[in-house]
Amino acid sequence: MASAIENIVIPVVNIFMSTLMKYVEEDKMQDVADNLLDKLEDLVDGTGTKIDDAVLEPVFERIREMFNIPDGED
Repeated sequence: MASAIENIVIPVVNIFMSTLMKYVEEDKMQDVADNLLDKLEDLVDGTGTKIDDAVLEPVFERIREMFNIPDGED
């Protein structure tokens, strides 16, 4: 399963970061990424299903780890 998650995480992270880099000033990027991830995490938490939690929450955590984006809500 870790392999499958890594196969999902890396392309998602690449798309996510390249999109941010095109439109956001570098000094604001971490804040924008944190806010976007917070919104995505809230959306996933609000669905009431466990499947998306199991699949997407590790992806969000990995993105935060890879790019040193602390969760401002902790």
